[in-house]
Amino acid sequence: MSQDYNWPIKKIKVSSLRLDPANPRIPAGSSSTSQRDIIAELVRNDNVLSLAKSIAHNGFYPNEIPVTFISKDDKKRYVAEGNRRVAAVKCLLSPEATPSEFKSKFQQLSNVANLKAIESLNVVTAPDRKATMPLLLDRHTHLQIEKWSRPMQAQFLQRLHADGMTVEEIAAYSRSTVSDVRSMLRADALYKAACSIDFGPKLNDKVRSPRTFPLSTLERLFESKVVLDFFGLEKDDAKLLKGKIKKAEFIKGFSKVVRDVTEKKVNSRNLNNASSIRDYLKSFKSEKPKKTKGRFSIRDLGEGAGKPPKSKPAKKPKTKPKAPTSLVPSGTLCSCESVRIQDVFAELKKLNLKNYPNASAILLRTLLELAVHNHLEKVGKIEELVNKIQKKQQKPKGWAPTLRQMLKFMLENVELGIRGQPLTALETFTNDKKNPVCLDGLDKFTHNKYLPPKETDLRRIWVTLGPLMEVILVDPA
Repeated sequence: MSQDYNWPIKKIKVSSLRLDPANPRIPAGSSSTSQRDIIAELVRNDNVLSLAKSIAHNGFYPNEIPVTFISKDDKKRYVAEGNRRVAAVKCLLSPEATPSEFKSKFQQLSNVANLKAIESLNVVTAPDRKATMPLLLDRHTHLQIEKWSRPMQAQFLQRLHADGMTVEEIAAYSRSTVSDVRSMLRADALYKAACSIDFGPKLNDKVRSPRTFPLSTLERLFESKVVLDFFGLEKDDAKLLKGKIKKAEFIKGFSKVVRDVTEKKVNSRNLNNASSIRDYLKSFKSEKPKKTKGRFSIRDLGEGAGKPPKSKPAKKPKTKPKAPTSLVPSGTLCSCESVRIQDVFAELKKLNLKNYPNASAILLRTLLELAVHNHLEKVGKIEELVNKIQKKQQKPKGWAPTLRQMLKFMLENVELGIRGQPLTALETFTNDKKNPVCLDGLDKFTHNKYLPPKETDLRRIWVTLGPLMEVILVDPA
């Protein structure tokens, strides 16, 4: 039975749309999936600039509505279909967030674009990610809408399989045969296994690029019974590959194959029959796998491809762990879309607090003000605060509320999810000037030349601000 696509359409701010880290265009096991990194990946590799040119000169076509879903994990709205188009709009709205070599080009386009018209876009809201799968599969494997490469298609089918779809169901959705789907799943397992091997930075980039890696050559080799016997492999009940030798022996030989395929020393033309494949395998010397008995699955080799291996649980240290050198505790993240906030946060996190207490105090004060204003702006409350103050006292054009006014208003009027003692401590910090840990004290570190900050003072302030920072360093959904 065909799927019901009667999904709601509504206008959403582009700043609330998050590009999908699970997009098959993003290399498997990519070490960073921040929004800025995803934009850089798409801009550099997927012709986002030409899309931005079209949008800047012609507008955002109404027939190209992005398809989105709300993640059950973090309750944020992600783009399932239309990541390139949404990325193009984000680049026009914020050229400073693009890779350095593209900034001037996007800035020129931004200057001629009708930015107000693209600040918000009509988007479709799917029930969940899984519901979007058939649509994506059809658009990017059968139609010419920037058709995905074979590694991308294989990765997508594997995700469908991992989400619970049977091989037969995937075949029906993709208008393929069961045999073709199984071949794709094997291809994905082989590619992820290839990505899990460390060849050094230069070759790693080539292997882990799903746009250019010649997966079809790797597939052709491992469809050959000669190769399967050579590497001690066989197909299991699900027609996936499993090993009968020790994993280390397989990886030794497999690494040579991946290197040769990537560097195009071998290809589907010179490995087109059993004889040429046997000749190639004779070139293996020290790389030839020994037939030492073992057991492994190709799929298991690729788990966490491109990511560092999980470390064993650390033993309890005999000595007391060292305190962090920075004012920012380890594990604290900043995912605001504002490039300025990200930059200030990154600089503060790099500073050695003991050596640079003054710089740390000033950057903390700056970060707090920028993040509080950004949060009030994102939740649509900054205008309300400005109007409230303007009623009491007329302010000049371009005036902005003080940090104390914004903090006080935020704690009284914005749902932050902070309760109990943490909230009481924040209210005391904001309102009680006599308290040892207070906003007035943080201001004096910035403005009073006779009150230098101490490391202990700043750490106490961060402890108080910690619950608030966790909220305001993330853009609200």
